[in-house]
Amino acid sequence: MKPIHVSSKSYEAPAPGTYKGTFKTIDEIETQKGDAYRWVFDDVENVSSGVISGLSDANSPATVKNRTGRWLAALAGRSIVDAAVDPTDYVGKKYLLIVNADGKLETFSKLD
Repeated sequence: MKPIHVSSKSYEAPAPGTYKGTFKTIDEIETQKGDAYRWVFDDVENVSSGVISGLSDANSPATVKNRTGRWLAALAGRSIVDAAVDPTDYVGKKYLLIVNADGKLETFSKLD
């Protein structure tokens, strides 16, 4: 039998750069800093897990100045000032994901 490699970590952050992925879901989770939304994109090529995700604050209302509001605008691909966005309307849509030097989702934009 061929040897099986055991990784020292269960998650390897993606390398900085741009990736194409499909929006999957927003999960409400609890972190050490409070409530958060976990944004999940899957079907990402060249990433070992096939998934890229990021967190935004769920303790404060979404505004055009915080990550939750900016990411909702990116999800919708339009201005969302004084509008409601239902993330489930965008499940399965394609996005260009930007990953920063720390391996974290920085932002994303809708692909046509």
